[in-house]
Amino acid sequence: MYRFRTSQSRSCPVKALAEHRHTILAIEQGDEEFTEMLMRRHISMARKIIEQQVFAEEA
Repeated sequence: MYRFRTSQSRSCPVKALAEHRHTILAIEQGDEEFTEMLMRRHISMARKIIEQQVFAEEA
């Protein structure tokens, strides 16, 4: 549910796609540490967006 809702934000799909592309390039280049860093950052940002939506709904 939240993934759908975050994708409705104007910049989220474009930004997420760019993040996915960077991650794929890191995987293709065999850079495991950089791939991990990109994924952790991506997941962390997604979590922040979801938390903001949950807190906004509770308010």
